[in-house]
Amino acid sequence: MKRSHNLSRSRFGYIAASLALIGPGSYFVVGCGGNQTVNLILQIITVLITRSAGGIVTLQNATLNVPAGAVISNTEVSLQVTSTPPASTSSYTVVPGTAFTITPASLTFSAPATLTIGYKSANLPAGASASNLVLYRITPAGAVAVPGSVVNTANYTVSAPVSALGSFVVALTSSAI
Repeated sequence: MKRSHNLSRSRFGYIAASLALIGPGSYFVVGCGGNQTVNLILQIITVLITRSAGGIVTLQNATLNVPAGAVISNTEVSLQVTSTPPASTSSYTVVPGTAFTITPASLTFSAPATLTIGYKSANLPAGASASNLVLYRITPAGAVAVPGSVVNTANYTVSAPVSALGSFVVALTSSAI
C-alpha cells in the first residue's frame, strides 16, 4: 500500500522516494537519485500514552512501559529502530540489534517508565557474559549507563527505569569484555 510519494530536486538531480506499509510499524522505502537506488526498511510505532492509564509501546525486541500518572497530559510516544547505532568504544561494546530511539526526546516522566530491550546471545562477543550487559542512554556527550539496569538471562533482556526519552542501546562495559 503506497503511503506517500515525494519528488524533489537536489544539486545532484532529481530524487524520488516512495513509502509502503509492509506490516505493523514497518515501512519499506525505495529511493533513487542519479544512478543509484536505495532500499531501506524503516521501523517505527507511535502509541498514545495517557495520564490516567499510562501505556506500553513495543517494537521488535524493545518495550517501554509507562505507568499511570507518569505523563502530565496525553502524549504520543514513538519507538523506532535506530538506523545508525552508536559505534563501540574503549568503554563499551554495543550489542547488535539493540539500538532504539524513543521520542519525543523532550518528554520527561514524573514516575519512571521501564525500558526493556531484548538481545540475542549469539550477538555477544566471544567469552562475554550476558550478566554484564548494561542499558546505555546515548547523549551528545557520549553514552551514559542507565542506573538500575537489570539483566534477565533467562529471557535475554535488559531492563532499566528511565525518566526521559532519547536513544538507548544494550552494551557490555569494557571491564566485562
